This record gives sequence, C-alpha cells and structure tokens, in this order.
Amino acid sequence: MYKVRLTFEKSGYAKYVSHLDLMRMFQRAFMRSELPISFSQGFNPHQKISIAFPLPLGVTGEKEYMDIELDEQIEFGKLISRLNDALPTDIKVSNASFPTQKTSLLSRAVYTVEIDLKNDISNLHEKIENVLNQNEIVVEKKTKKGISETDIKPSIISFSVLNSDNRKIVLKLVLSCADGASLKASVVVDALKKYIPQFDVDCMKIHRNGLFLENMTEIL
Repeated sequence: MYKVRLTFEKSGYAKYVSHLDLMRMFQRAFMRSELPISFSQGFNPHQKISIAFPLPLGVTGEKEYMDIELDEQIEFGKLISRLNDALPTDIKVSNASFPTQKTSLLSRAVYTVEIDLKNDISNLHEKIENVLNQNEIVVEKKTKKGISETDIKPSIISFSVLNSDNRKIVLKLVLSCADGASLKASVVVDALKKYIPQFDVDCMKIHRNGLFLENMTEIL
C-alpha cells in the first residue's frame, strides 16, 4: 500500500458540485484512468480516498487535499496527468506527494469573500471592522443538534478588508476549521447582515485560498 496526498482545485461551475457528487466524480475518474487505487475489504468494498474539510456548496477552492491509497507505486507526473484527463475541466489535480502529517492537524482556513450589496452604505469599511472587532458576535448557527445562538468570535482568527466602497467589499478571513470550532465564511457574512442595517447581499463569491496548520504553515 502506498499513501499519497493529492492537492486539487475546484473552480468555476464545479462549485455547485456537492461533496458526495465530488467523491463520486473522483471515484469514476480513478476507474476510467485505470490507476491502481486500493479498495477496502468486506461486503461493500470502496476506494480508499478521503477529502480533508470538504468545501461547502457554492464555494471554490484552490488548495484542497485528498488522501488516497494505491496498490502499487506510480510516478507522480503520470498519476496527475491520467487523473486530470478523466476529471471535468473545473476540477484539477495540481500536486501529489507522500504525506508525513495527518490532515486532522489542519485547523486554519483562509477565505477571500467578494460581496456586492443592493444598497449604498456609508462608512462601510468602518462598520465591518466595528462588527468583527466586537468581543462577542452572536448569530444563529446550524449545528448537529439544530439551530442555536452561537458566539462565532473565537473562531475568527483574523480578518482584513482588502477593498471597500459603499456597495462592494472584498474580505480576507482566517477562520478556524478545527473540530468543534469550525466556522464557514458564509456565517461571518450572516453576522454582517445582522449587525449592519441595510446590509442586503446582491451577489457573493467565496473562495478558499487554502488550509493550514495552527501556525499558518502548510501541511506536509
């Protein structure tokens, strides 16, 4: 058995592909490319592939991680080429390596969020900073137990307003993705809707730039 970590991007229309459908897409791609993917044992064998911290529906990502197991070793260049030939255009594998760290160690996610508003809001940059700098930011958050009032402030590691006028904002967010403290970028936008009057979103793009360890270095 050979464990391999793939880095891939999910762009364009692929953002509308759910995690379950993405897994099926990769499974079909491994079969079509005739790569030596390993299967589990038992009555219902399945390919040994797993994706770390799946992207929410509607979110693109440029540095996503998938761990796989192969029955035999294959040159990484051939692995990437054959897999990309079998995948849709908007899903592309960019790197392969032998992992030395578990993906469960990943605890930081970096997002770029572009928001166009329906209304002009004066001093928008300042109002966003005021909200995100509050000691407590309480929103309704969906959890395994249902919807509850949750303080998301501890899960906002850092933020910056990259660009802003009265109707358009570009945010960079560093959020926790650790087990039990994971936060979606869309929930941060929900907080802005709650705390800033007339913050009505016309359209929004969320892109995950990468997943990182607690010290903001890349996983090996």
